Amino acid sequence: MANFIYLSEADYGQLRTKVDGIYEYIEYLRQSDNRLITTEQLLEFIPIGKSTLQHYRNRGLIRFIQRGRKILYSLSEVMEDLKNMNKM
Repeated sequence: MANFIYLSEADYGQLRTKVDGIYEYIEYLRQSDNRLITTEQLLEFIPIGKSTLQHYRNRGLIRFIQRGRKILYSLSEVMEDLKNMNKM
């Protein structure tokens, strides 16, 4: 037996706005996997410190790109590298 929930037009509008926001955030995360991000941005995604990240770079455990003095990362590559480290 199907149950129905009835919403007012205003409540439906609020719900729709929230669902649209969640969808946009998921799309942002999906697209961000392919873009290059800075060290500070990367540290927002992974639970390690800046010195640990430096150690990983120095030992060649994670991939990065250096443009001049700027270090950039592909989030998807770093996540893959971290997974591979856990398998060791």
